[in-house]
Amino acid sequence: MKKYISISLLLFSQIVLAQVYRGFLPPRMTTVQRDAISAPAEGLTLYNTTLKCLQYWNAAVWKGNCNILKLDCSGVVHNGTIQAGVATPAGVTSVISYSGGNGSSYNGQTIASTGVTGLTATLSAGNFANGNGILTFTITGTPSGSGNANFIIAVGGQTCSFTRNVISGDVPPNPDTGVNCAGWLVTYVGTGTATGLVKDKSVTATLTFSNIGVSGNAQTSNSGCLPLPPVTPVGTGFGSANNTTGTMTLKFNREVANIKVYGYRVGISGGSGHGQKQTASIRFKKNGTYVTGMSNSNLSFCTPSNFSYVKLTNTANGYTLENQFGVESGDIAVLSTGKWFDEIEYNITPGYGAILFCIGDAK
Repeated sequence: MKKYISISLLLFSQIVLAQVYRGFLPPRMTTVQRDAISAPAEGLTLYNTTLKCLQYWNAAVWKGNCNILKLDCSGVVHNGTIQAGVATPAGVTSVISYSGGNGSSYNGQTIASTGVTGLTATLSAGNFANGNGILTFTITGTPSGSGNANFIIAVGGQTCSFTRNVISGDVPPNPDTGVNCAGWLVTYVGTGTATGLVKDKSVTATLTFSNIGVSGNAQTSNSGCLPLPPVTPVGTGFGSANNTTGTMTLKFNREVANIKVYGYRVGISGGSGHGQKQTASIRFKKNGTYVTGMSNSNLSFCTPSNFSYVKLTNTANGYTLENQFGVESGDIAVLSTGKWFDEIEYNITPGYGAILFCIGDAK
């Protein structure tokens, strides 16, 4: 069979190929082979068999009309927390990986959430990498409720979706886990009220005592394991002489969360109480009902060798501190998280020990 090809010149072209039975076949190569070309000339054109598209060198990167090969929404990486009814803070993102990038540009886009509405995922305009890369979507807005916020994205000729979990508005923020108090260290005022700031929110605590003694210099009696508090503490636990349990309550004017409890040398030393086992319990209430499901953890647990040790036991509503051998013990800091409450109840058997409360968050 004869093959015909027509070559003609036009004013605006160097060469014209006219053929109705055949096409133009440029050089074909993989991405690896393409990248092995040393100093490609601007305008060099080829067909990339890896990406399945035509590409040309623009003196800086390889450009083309091909799409990325894959968006990996299944491996999306979420950063930050989204809470129902609360404006999403800065820095909340979802990062999606892709493969088969071709160096071409892509437009910015904003996608509204479905399911839980009120959120948007924003992708700024940019350029695909050559090969593998990531796309970062910034999440903004105030979600309409808790549950799943869904986003369907389409970029580089590919489509996929991802889901962000929106937590209930009644869940406290993530706590500060440092030993030092970053919130309000409640000041002792006797039976009465104390007011302080918790992240710019004014909080008032009403303190009441029953069979509890208070020492103004208790902040100097730690064994060196915990930092000394900068102010006079709420009080020291003193059970009465007749072996009666002492009680202290702190009632707050608004819901609080993420409390750190500092116990300084909790125990019994000398006197008629020496050798007894002393325990203290700390529980939390909301609207007069004990709060269950609190998460309690040690921030610092230190017991000098000349002291007996303190045992921490988690309970449904709080935790107990127990002096195992009835003599002076070391210091302990406990962080209770996960629930809002408006009252602290502190009970102690005969003995002594400075107890301090640091309020981390407030509604």
